[in-house]
This record gives sequence, structure tokens and C-alpha cells, in this order.
Amino acid sequence: MGISLMLCLVEGFEEGFGKGNGKEEHGCFLAITELKSIGNGEFEDESGDVLFSVAFHCRTFLPVNGEIMLGVVHKIHRRGVFLRCGPMKYIYLSAQKMPNFYYAQRKAQEIFISDDHSKIENDVVIRFVVFAVRWRKKHWDIERDFMILASLEGDCLGLVSLPGSDELEL
Repeated sequence: MGISLMLCLVEGFEEGFGKGNGKEEHGCFLAITELKSIGNGEFEDESGDVLFSVAFHCRTFLPVNGEIMLGVVHKIHRRGVFLRCGPMKYIYLSAQKMPNFYYAQRKAQEIFISDDHSKIENDVVIRFVVFAVRWRKKHWDIERDFMILASLEGDCLGLVSLPGSDELEL
């Protein structure tokens, strides 16, 4: 196999690798760490494609119940918020699983506010515990992805303050 064909195969493999979100038993694929071998190509009569068997090592991300994770709020609704964490796009934190937080709408902005005036709003980082995980092959417009239910019930969960000072400079 020539070097240019090898480079083309590796490039195509890495490009196609990111399209599938993962597998139920392995989790989401993050990156290829080692390409072990590329087999001989086999011609497919029906499609005209040439298929190559590929052996590789990769990094994956598989969420499990009870795991503590960080997520960024990207959508707020009256009944809860949606978070993102790395390749996980479907993380739901129900209002029922946010003790001491209450829904409020200020002007055009929806937020959850706590007794101590902490606010959950878009782009805020939250530390949460994974309450439930479900793998979906096909559900509405979601194909091959994990759906996660989150909770703030527990110690050290909630809003995360990012590095830097919130003090006023005088």
C-alpha cells in the first residue's frame, strides 16, 4: 500500500470516526490514540466502495450512575435545565432535583434562583451527580447518543465558581 493511499485512509477513518457518537457498551468516542493496523481492501459490488478493516485504540467516555460531573447550562425551561458535558449533549436536570432552587423569569431571561440568591442561568457551570443513564439508538431526531438525568441532591453539588475574582476594583 502506497504512502499517499495510507494517509488518505487514515484521514478518512479519523473523519468518519467522529460522526458516530459511540456505542452503548463503550461510551462516546473521544479520540484515536493508536492506529494498530489497516487490512487489505475488499471491493463491494453493490456500492462500489472499498472497505478496509482497521484495528485501533481509542479514548472513550462512558457515564455511570453516581458519577460526579461538570456541565454547562445551555437551555432553561420552567421544569428544569439542559446541560452539556464534553460529547454528552442530552443532560437534563429537573427542577425537582434542584433543592432550594426556584424558577423565575426576569424580563426575557429564564433562571433558577436559590434561597441564597445563587442563579442558574445560561453558560453557568454546574457540578452534578448522574442520576440515570439511557442509551438511545433512535429517539426523535437523536441517533446513537446517551441521555442523562442529573441531580443536585448531595454534598458539594451545584454552581461552580470559576477562577478569578468577583471583587470590584477600586
